[in-house]
Amino acid sequence: MFAKLNLFQSARLKLTAWYILTIGIILFIFSTVIYQIVVEDMKREFHRLYMMQKFDVKIPRGNVPPPIQGLMQGFETGLDEEYLTEFNQAKNEWKLKLFMINGLILLIAGGSAYILAGKNLKPIEEMTEKQKNFIADASHELRTPLTSLKTAIEVNLRAKKIEEKEFRKILADNLEDINALQKLTNYLLDLTKVDNINLTFEDLNLKDLIQKVVDKFMPIAIKKKLTISTKLKNVFLTADKLKLEQLISILLDNAIKYTGKNGKIWIELTTNKKYVYLKIKDNGIGIEKENLKKIFDRFYRAEQSRTSKGFGLGLAIAANIVESHHGKIEVQSEPGKGSEFIVKLRK
Repeated sequence: MFAKLNLFQSARLKLTAWYILTIGIILFIFSTVIYQIVVEDMKREFHRLYMMQKFDVKIPRGNVPPPIQGLMQGFETGLDEEYLTEFNQAKNEWKLKLFMINGLILLIAGGSAYILAGKNLKPIEEMTEKQKNFIADASHELRTPLTSLKTAIEVNLRAKKIEEKEFRKILADNLEDINALQKLTNYLLDLTKVDNINLTFEDLNLKDLIQKVVDKFMPIAIKKKLTISTKLKNVFLTADKLKLEQLISILLDNAIKYTGKNGKIWIELTTNKKYVYLKIKDNGIGIEKENLKKIFDRFYRAEQSRTSKGFGLGLAIAANIVESHHGKIEVQSEPGKGSEFIVKLRK
């Protein structure tokens, strides 16, 4: 049975056992102290009654404590053995009471400890599971371009003669795979820095930064026959310029990737007294409702068939960048009609 327990079930039982052991030790110490105090009080009371009976001092029965009432008959006989028997019986009754009380406390504490141990270990279990999935997915994504590179090299090594045109195509394909590997490793490095991300804040015009990113992606959009429309205002804020540029690049790249030929992308920048709103909308394939909550998870892609190139890491990084700037990112989408990502940042 125990062989089938996973790591966290085993840890949960061990933690529960430690809780019970700790509580048991505390109860044992307190019970011992209480028992000693009670026994000493009983000794004094029994001794007082014994001496009073011995010297024939009349004691009103109403003044005798209930546990000791049964001793009166024994004292009247003057037999020490009956006194000792009654005294030991009273001690045993106290032992039984303490044992039952401690047993009940340990039973309740054990159940509570098991529940609390489960709650305490649950976040660690979930994090470990995510790390396992992360490693598995990262390995898969790394394997794909590496396999492609290896296959291309092996095939062409077997060829006796390669024309220059074909050779250049092979190099171009290999370079594309290498770029994909570089992009993935950069993404992975960014994700490892999530908890201790270093930001360099500076004053910037977000309009200029967005336009810079749009210009960078325009050749890709033109090649895919996409139209990018912008509606930008001059918006000044204090933020990490490089991180915001990465954020905009990820969102625009995502829009281009999932929008078909002759599609449209709209970028809008608005502001009020407190906040800046960046909206990037497309009329692409959209996202199913059940996938919206997972869209910012690492390696998650709503389009799981992998017909489009990508690693499912970009939106996770985008969400981390927004969070590091104390902002919010939301997505609204309808399958077949497109998606809209809304970033809300403080000025």
